[in-house]
Amino acid sequence: MDGLEPVPRTAYAGCMTNIISPFISIIRCRSTAHRLILLAILLQSSPVFAAITLSVQGKYASTSQALNTSYTRGGGGSLELDLGSYFRVGFTHQQDRTDRLSYVPRSADPAPTDYQKIQVTERSSMSSVDLSLILFATEMFVPYIFGGIALQQVATEYTIDDVYIGEQKGGGGAPTGGIGFVIRMGQRFSIRATNRWIPGERQETPYVEKSKVLDSQTTVGVSFKI
Repeated sequence: MDGLEPVPRTAYAGCMTNIISPFISIIRCRSTAHRLILLAILLQSSPVFAAITLSVQGKYASTSQALNTSYTRGGGGSLELDLGSYFRVGFTHQQDRTDRLSYVPRSADPAPTDYQKIQVTERSSMSSVDLSLILFATEMFVPYIFGGIALQQVATEYTIDDVYIGEQKGGGGAPTGGIGFVIRMGQRFSIRATNRWIPGERQETPYVEKSKVLDSQTTVGVSFKI
């Protein structure tokens, strides 16, 4: 992605045609073997940049309101390898932890004096393998789309009045996809932003059925071309 030569804006339409046309040929093939052969030719026909890109991002947030306090911290990174002019394969891993502390009145008294201390700790992680398609590249701006497989894990611990109540766990594998862009800051450094979607489930209360949702993750980080 960072190793691409810039495409002039006036050549954008022709660039997109060159990208899409080979894929149409692949789709029209009835034989799976023929599709694999055409895909291999497509990857080999364009200049291969042996560039490896390392990206890192981190976050920290602190929220306080009345008798509720929340701290969130996390980070992640990705390692990507160029596959020709328009493709890139990569591995991404992210981890987050959120600690919430709340004091809840034990009664409906307008001036309560007795409170219940509730602590919730949530740990989440996401690992994915993605294939990216670069739409076009200018001197500074490189937009792309990506898709792949993601593995999510979530663990939530509950403590009430300093007594450990228990833990709930969830997660699993799911398809994932998204969009992103790179802003080059030089030959090796760049700023990257991505928005990823992963199918999930939501259950508002124990008394209602689960519903399908599309979870979204937005990250901004710094990339370095090795």
